[in-house]
Amino acid sequence: MSILHSIEPFLGLQDTKNVNIRGNSALLSYKQKEILSVFCSDKAPASVLLQLQDLANNWRYHGPIIISGFHSLGEKEVLSVLLHGPQPTIICMAREIEKMRIKPEWKTPFEENRLLLVSPFGENIKRPTAKTGYQRNIVAAALADKVLIAHSQPGSKTEKLAKEILK
Repeated sequence: MSILHSIEPFLGLQDTKNVNIRGNSALLSYKQKEILSVFCSDKAPASVLLQLQDLANNWRYHGPIIISGFHSLGEKEVLSVLLHGPQPTIICMAREIEKMRIKPEWKTPFEENRLLLVSPFGENIKRPTAKTGYQRNIVAAALADKVLIAHSQPGSKTEKLAKEILK
């Protein structure tokens, strides 16, 4: 399924014509809810992580559809909270997803059609790298209506991402 035509120039990705999806593709075009992309540096202070957890608890029942790579500690906590509620969630992967095993904690949301896996990478990318992680984050931001950067450590890849998004 090709959904990148309008955002491909922004992404700057090479050899990417499609976004591969697994799960409920309707989440990308669900018009009744916004899609919010969430990012947080790994070295976020505890106060930021607590605020992010409070936001996730609210989003779990009343929020937008959240999209992220869910890679950093703060992002993983958001995902953990969201998976225990009825809220739809989109996980953007930094590797191929077609042959990937669904994690046990993802099975119920996946079966309930409230989880979507998205990846701009084909079967040749079997393991995430720093480069594919950054590209994944660009895709997650491009697919969202709004972006929240909970914390950006100076000099981090999250700061680089924030500057790229602001362009």
